[in-house]
Amino acid sequence: MIFKDLIKEIPWKEVNEKFPVLYPKYSTRNMMKGYKHVYNTLLKKRPVKSNPPMAIVLAWVPPDKKWDEEGYWSVNGYDGGPESWALDFSSFAKWLGFSVDAFFLSRKDKINLICHCLWEMTFHGFHDKDIQKAIRKINRSMKQIKNGTAKLTELKPEDLTNEKKQGKITPGKKGKATR
Repeated sequence: MIFKDLIKEIPWKEVNEKFPVLYPKYSTRNMMKGYKHVYNTLLKKRPVKSNPPMAIVLAWVPPDKKWDEEGYWSVNGYDGGPESWALDFSSFAKWLGFSVDAFFLSRKDKINLICHCLWEMTFHGFHDKDIQKAIRKINRSMKQIKNGTAKLTELKPEDLTNEKKQGKITPGKKGKATR
């Protein structure tokens, strides 16, 4: 089974009902319109096979008092090797071609998986062009680092922890934090 099969099987109405339960902070009216747009886009797109073949795997990451007090579901890709891969830079067509673990056979599990994948695949925005823009930005930064022209600042784990405790880091746009 591939992700496209799940999208065709589960109607938006069911995803729309479950998403706010799983991601209440990211379920504003405008954001839900964005997720619906992506869902409808996925219905229209053809899947692209990845090489090597990639499987979507969902894993629970337990709470960590130092970084994340709530825990979360991690969506990763596995190609049979020892590493897992971040999928958020994959095009929507590639997502559709990723295989889905047979573990997700129940309807409830399929709906949950779609919600978690929608969250992950829209980390950089609700359009493929947003993903491409993020990739270009990272490539520019890498080039600046290699050329020695990047302005770098050391960030220590305690800096983040202190700013979070002081309320200096607050939720911002999707996938970003603002100070």
